[in-house]
Amino acid sequence: MDAPEDVFDDTPEGREKLRELLEKLKTRLRLLELEIDHIKADFPYKMKSFLEDPVAVEEVRRGIQSKIDNVREMNRQLEAFINELKEKLRKGEKL
Repeated sequence: MDAPEDVFDDTPEGREKLRELLEKLKTRLRLLELEIDHIKADFPYKMKSFLEDPVAVEEVRRGIQSKIDNVREMNRQLEAFINELKEKLRKGEKL
């Protein structure tokens, strides 16, 4: 961009145009600052500090893995129970 003195005359009209441009730039700056605040407060940016902490990430990973293991074990138990029921039905036993 050209320097302000190259674009705006040193006249009352030129100074007024420069003031208007300054106000527009201030407004745009405020809007950009609000947008930045919104981005920082929203997912995934708010996870940044968590993701930079390997201990916290590992703790969450272990917790999730534990839940997966529990669900797999419950699934195994349910499948065994279903197979027992099927066997009883096949033999004609009462449930």
